[in-house]
Amino acid sequence: MKKRKKLGAERLSEFFRQFSVLVESGLSIPETLEIMQQDDTDREFCLACRKLGAFMTEGKTVGDAMEETGRFPDERPACQDDGTAGGPL
Repeated sequence: MKKRKKLGAERLSEFFRQFSVLVESGLSIPETLEIMQQDDTDREFCLACRKLGAFMTEGKTVGDAMEETGRFPDERPACQDDGTAGGPL
């Protein structure tokens, strides 16, 4: 399997900031990821958004989708899975 380039700390921070602002504004997750992949000129960032959206459309959890993209740090999906399993606060 081809090793994919992971997003760095700065790009991860930007990803989650944009993601949270757009979702909080009322957009769906697929709409949010579509906007994020179109508005950025960083190829790796765009690919991460595109792949994340595709895997989530297949019914994967956020954590599983992040892991499948290969572009997020290994620690991130475990944290997301904990949140998914815990349910709403």
